[in-house]
Amino acid sequence: MKDIHKQRIYLMAIATIGAIAVFFPWVKTGETVTLGVKTGNAAYLVLLCFIGTIIICTYGNKATLLSSPWQYVAAGLCLITTIIGIIKVLHVIGIGLILVQILGVLGTVIALNLSKKKNDGIPELPNKND
Repeated sequence: MKDIHKQRIYLMAIATIGAIAVFFPWVKTGETVTLGVKTGNAAYLVLLCFIGTIIICTYGNKATLLSSPWQYVAAGLCLITTIIGIIKVLHVIGIGLILVQILGVLGTVIALNLSKKKNDGIPELPNKND
């Protein structure tokens, strides 16, 4: 794990927890529903999006950030899970669905914001120890 960039580690951890959260119960007016049981294809799509995010994080040079197109694909997959969670919360609620929403937002933020800072033209101060 030492040679893997932090962004990839965080995204893989979030996607793994999100994939497990799909199996947690979603409650619908007194009855418990879970993956494949009265949730339709939405739960399967969420599971595939989280698995896709894990696969994207294992692709390419793992010691660097996700490259620009893959970064946006990973953020898009996490955003899809968030949108599905928001739509499904109108019909069902439960710890699994809440976790899917939270982890989808976190995955989107991490995929987009943990990138190298561009040089803004301000020179660095010399180190006194040099």
